[in-house]
Amino acid sequence: MPKDIPADVAYIAGVWTEGIHIIVYITLCYIFTSPAYTRGRETSSRILLVYSTVMFALSTTHAGLAVRELLDGFVYQLASTPGGPPVFYRENVFPKRKAIYIFNTLLGDSLLIWRVFVIYGRNWLVVAPSLLLLLGTMVCGLKTVAANVISEHSSVFDPSILSWVTSTFVLTIATQVLATSLIAGRIYAAARPYSYSAPLQGVQNGNDGNSGGKGAKIGISGGEVDSRQRAKYLGMVWLVAESGAVYTSAALVQLVTYLLNMNAGVIMEFMLSQLSAMVPMIIVVRVGLGLAYDGPSAFRQGARGAPFSPHHANGEKVIQLSTFQAVDGPGQVKSGNGHGGSFGSGTVGESGTESSGTRMGSKGEVVSGGERDREKKRGIVIRQPSESSFRALASFASSLLSIPSVDEDEDIRLPRALIQRGSVVLQELLELQKRGWQDEATELHYQKQRHTADTASSDLNKIWFERMKGLLCEIDDCVHCIPASDTLRFLDLGCCPGGFSSYILDKHPTATGLGISLPVTDGGHGFCMEMHHLSRFELLYGNLTYYQLGPSNTADQRLHDVPAEINRRCFDLALLDGHQLRTQTSALPWDSDRLLISQLILALTAVKPGGTIIVKLPLPHKPVAAKILHFFNRASRRLLRWKPRVMHSNRGTFYAVAQGIGEGCDEQNMAHVVLALKGLWIELTFGGEDGKGRNMVPEDLDFMVSMENLLAFHLDWLVRLGIPLWQVQAKALRGFYQRRSVV
Repeated sequence: MPKDIPADVAYIAGVWTEGIHIIVYITLCYIFTSPAYTRGRETSSRILLVYSTVMFALSTTHAGLAVRELLDGFVYQLASTPGGPPVFYRENVFPKRKAIYIFNTLLGDSLLIWRVFVIYGRNWLVVAPSLLLLLGTMVCGLKTVAANVISEHSSVFDPSILSWVTSTFVLTIATQVLATSLIAGRIYAAARPYSYSAPLQGVQNGNDGNSGGKGAKIGISGGEVDSRQRAKYLGMVWLVAESGAVYTSAALVQLVTYLLNMNAGVIMEFMLSQLSAMVPMIIVVRVGLGLAYDGPSAFRQGARGAPFSPHHANGEKVIQLSTFQAVDGPGQVKSGNGHGGSFGSGTVGESGTESSGTRMGSKGEVVSGGERDREKKRGIVIRQPSESSFRALASFASSLLSIPSVDEDEDIRLPRALIQRGSVVLQELLELQKRGWQDEATELHYQKQRHTADTASSDLNKIWFERMKGLLCEIDDCVHCIPASDTLRFLDLGCCPGGFSSYILDKHPTATGLGISLPVTDGGHGFCMEMHHLSRFELLYGNLTYYQLGPSNTADQRLHDVPAEINRRCFDLALLDGHQLRTQTSALPWDSDRLLISQLILALTAVKPGGTIIVKLPLPHKPVAAKILHFFNRASRRLLRWKPRVMHSNRGTFYAVAQGIGEGCDEQNMAHVVLALKGLWIELTFGGEDGKGRNMVPEDLDFMVSMENLLAFHLDWLVRLGIPLWQVQAKALRGFYQRRSVV
């Protein structure tokens, strides 16, 4: 039999280790509540903290009782106990402390089972065996407490007590092993469909995709990506297994020591009392700090490397487009109004696309995943899950929040989660949009508006110019985004007919600006700025989506160099309001996606540290918009939003204002995000089935934040940000339908 230690020595050691764990927990609480960790998490973090603190409160009560028992054995009852402390601790079971310990164990097991329940889409059949084990643990635990009360002055190794203690430990270990295996298996199974070994279809730049052209071949090495992604998923599985193994291993050691009648089991009991509360907190903190998925060294091999690492296959240079991780770490969604990217100013010309706010799919509603599924089958979209895409599955948070199934399309999943979180106005808005989609008279109204926009006269163009001045004036009056003093150099992307720039030049007497807009010959708007402003404004005509916006220059005759001034980062303000016009002669189906990414790259490259970016986005229940908003919230000093009422109030777009770019808690990741955006631009321009480009999917922006992370940690923030915006559009749609008698 192994050599044992005296009961009093084991007791002192156990209380000492429990004290050490209290210090560790306080440190974790400090990290968990620090501004850098909690920014954007808001209520979700508080819920997690409260839940873990309840468990810790029980553990601390356990520690307090242990200190009292320590005083009893060595001070208060020392003289009245024959044999001294060794006998006192050997022949007392301390039922109050044991009851708290068993209750905390049941609470921890219940939490783990809930995590399985959520991850498997609330499937009761999956958790039924675990619930039976939990019920057995509860029964045996209650019997253990009862036996302790009846035989308070007996040894824990008394057969009447030890049999129930053994049963309790066996059942809780079985629960932990089963639940942890189910979670790890779920992550591994979810990762397998995204593993692939065939390379993406490439494009020979400089020859429009023909194999004989010169230049770099844009593609992905299938085998390398497969091994790298598999290594990442194994790392995720390792995190889940590790989180369960910590507690389970300690419980197993305690069970063995008790079966061997060893006093050393007391030490493990004290450790387990704190570990039951600490392990969930450690998981959350590791996830939040981005330390969750390294895994053992064998798993890490091949999982890292430069985002764009050239290698050679058959003498050709291959640019590897890997998945990026930056700020936190993860159906076709159109940018702006969902129609595609010409470069008119603001929403000028969109009066013909007003249905964007009243339609499903391409007109502003939740997009079905059917088109994306068809694209996947054709090979147009190959979805690469990022490291962060499974954070919530491995975190304490996902077991607390009502997160929809991971198998659901993100365009459906996010609105559903927001509605479940209490966004009644969003539910009303989606119903209003669906009503407009089903009304034939409404469709005829929007068809007429589209025709008017596509055939606009110069007089109508001037009217839109004035209305856009009023629109930016409304935004500025509400969020104060345009300074009236100091020096101001601004960049207006998609500037024509020039309403936004004119307003700035009117307000700021010394401001100067640079604008870029689609040429009129390619379907762009005419320039209407007043003559007295022209000396302070420079206009460049060009297609924003065909600048050299990749991580390195690409040999393609359609691409032009970025204006030198943009690369000098000398702008105080950037306006991103370009949108796709149906009149654009060179438009491709995915140009609206390319336009959004192009504008983000140019703005983040042009704006000086501390500057401001104003960008038009879809409403925040759209996954693409939500992820971009999360990035700006993390990367800027302050994020504001406004949905104008003077025009386009019934459309599914709004304006986000990010002030103090680079001054947020993730300023060190700005360059990484820009590099990731450039890689995405390459994919949208040269990817796809035939190497001519493809549509963007929400998962493409997982390097900003994954949907799992967004739902687990940032849902309350997104609800508060979105409610005023949804209210404006819902009110506008109600009025529109009432005027047109739409039932």
